[in-house]
Amino acid sequence: MEKSDFFLFGRITKTHGYKGNVILSLDLAENFEYYQKNKALYLELENKLIPFFLVKLSVHNPNQLCLSFEDIESEQQASSIIHSNVYLPNDILPPIDEDNFYNKELIGFSIEDENSDFKGVVIDLKENSFQSLLEIRSGEKIVLVPIVDEFIVDLMQDEKKIILSLPEGLLEI
Repeated sequence: MEKSDFFLFGRITKTHGYKGNVILSLDLAENFEYYQKNKALYLELENKLIPFFLVKLSVHNPNQLCLSFEDIESEQQASSIIHSNVYLPNDILPPIDEDNFYNKELIGFSIEDENSDFKGVVIDLKENSFQSLLEIRSGEKIVLVPIVDEFIVDLMQDEKKIILSLPEGLLEI
């Protein structure tokens, strides 16, 4: 089970009540109903994805779910998984039309910055609850670049190429 076979679904942010329930803040808030049929969520603990089996899932608010897992029956047990990233398998992602794509599909794309001579290749995506980042290898250097519309000039899916317009100084961070 490789992490690349999964996508970030959200992050457990706090306990809820005293019976072991937790709140999951969704990274993928839209259409979460599609994912409700899953019996397990995969929590990242000590850099490993561990399946946790759902007992109950309910809407807490539009971007959060209240979860109850098997074998987590107290607030103390629930506290041990707070701040854990939660993943689901890629193969359950709903189909999308050909003009759209999932961020993970960007791995292997070549990168060029129109404001400098920077060139590289996307080697990974760093996804967290705040922002997704492209991990780009340029020679011996690794650079992290936020995936934001303002930086993307052109994305050519057929050519597996992205043209960026990066702000001055970003590559030095």
